[in-house]
Amino acid sequence: MEGHSGGPPKEANRHISAIPPAANLPKRRMPESQIELPPKMRMTFGHLISTMKERRYPSLSLAYARKAYTLADAVHEGEMRDDGKGPYIAHPLTVAIRAARLKLEAEAVCASLLHDTIEDAKHDFPVNSKTLERLFGDSDEALKFGKKVAEIVVFLTKPLLNDSKKWIFADDPSFNALAADYKRALAAATNRETDEIKKLYGTHKSMYDLRSAAYYNDLLNSRNLDAIVIKILDNLHNAETLAGIKVDKREKNVDTMVNNTLLLAELFFTPADVAYLKKRIEAWGFELPPLIKRPQPQDMIVLIKRRDSLDQEALLSHPNPESAFISVYGTDIDAFVSDYIEIGLPPHLSINYRSVLEKYLPEGLFCALNKSLMPDTIPTHEIIFRIHGFNLGDLSLLDKPLRRIRFSAQVKDFVEVLDEKGELVIGLPTDAFSATNVYFGKGLHERFMEARQRYQDLMAGLRRLYDDEVRPALERQTAPPDSPHPGK
Repeated sequence: MEGHSGGPPKEANRHISAIPPAANLPKRRMPESQIELPPKMRMTFGHLISTMKERRYPSLSLAYARKAYTLADAVHEGEMRDDGKGPYIAHPLTVAIRAARLKLEAEAVCASLLHDTIEDAKHDFPVNSKTLERLFGDSDEALKFGKKVAEIVVFLTKPLLNDSKKWIFADDPSFNALAADYKRALAAATNRETDEIKKLYGTHKSMYDLRSAAYYNDLLNSRNLDAIVIKILDNLHNAETLAGIKVDKREKNVDTMVNNTLLLAELFFTPADVAYLKKRIEAWGFELPPLIKRPQPQDMIVLIKRRDSLDQEALLSHPNPESAFISVYGTDIDAFVSDYIEIGLPPHLSINYRSVLEKYLPEGLFCALNKSLMPDTIPTHEIIFRIHGFNLGDLSLLDKPLRRIRFSAQVKDFVEVLDEKGELVIGLPTDAFSATNVYFGKGLHERFMEARQRYQDLMAGLRRLYDDEVRPALERQTAPPDSPHPGK
């Protein structure tokens, strides 16, 4: 443990909440509007390619988009939109063009084109996740691309109920057979469906409601932000094309939209785009509920779940991205178990964060630039760094050498300690790391207390970085052109 004296450092129990919260957080400059399209724009594949070229997608991405479009066009051949005003293929094209305008990754653009292909596949033209994985070619790169596209489309495909009353999702091998049965049953459905559902499930809800609830629960807890953004774009175009649809179906569709993905619109759309979205919804006599308003951050440092653990609760409670704050993805326990946490810094401030961070990181910690989940056209875009160096040296527990510790995949809020062979030694609740009487070994507890101190020192360093670098840059950005720089 070079640079450390060993044993728990002083003030190990100091908590970051003891530092007074920041007041009057400055605002971030929001990106330009991207989703409002010219009213007479034709939704064609040629326009999609033009948009992708404007956004500088690589030539290989354009070739992949052509493959995706060819399959989508074949699946939806002869199909019309519910309003009867055009071929169905215009819908996935509209979603894909908006995805490209937002500069989502090429996989997301292709998934936008394909988002209804599994659900709408015909009996004599089945499409499943394996079809999509192999769609783009046999090279390692093409298969990797196809796997990500398929994963997104699976999250965008509504599940089906099997005979055991279990929801089956589109990556299940039995899905296609169930889909054929479902379409036959749907064609023969009667108005007795509600009574049958009530008898089976003890609820007055229709199969549509039950299926939608299962679908959105899976999607919003998927951690797949590409799929969530595409679903918002899907819902948006549906809201734009409600004319000509039966009133009961329109109300059902809008109610489902408003109470699910559209609640997240302020995270992924600019204020101008949110205003456009609200206008389209309110034109049909609906209002977006107050939950769409994000809570204002009360501090310059906002603690958020790990980026690989974002679920519906975390998304809905995410602070308003118009306020400028530093996101810290993970607790001190996350830092200790994973040996890192991630931080999100406000973008577009002409700050060389990699160089600046070195001045503010505690001794022993180091950083590496990581990939943002969102492109710079979206309000939640941040410059992401991964901060390493919390798990110091070899751990010892019960006199057994340990290789690593990890979060349990089976039990929520549990940590598994592994030996040198990767075998489980013991499982611990995460709360145990904070316990006064630690029963699982003095060595591990001391290591954790050192990691906790480093975490707290990092929080203090990030506060200094905000006051010294971020706040002045934000003030310079919002100052009138002829004003002197703040502080000068």
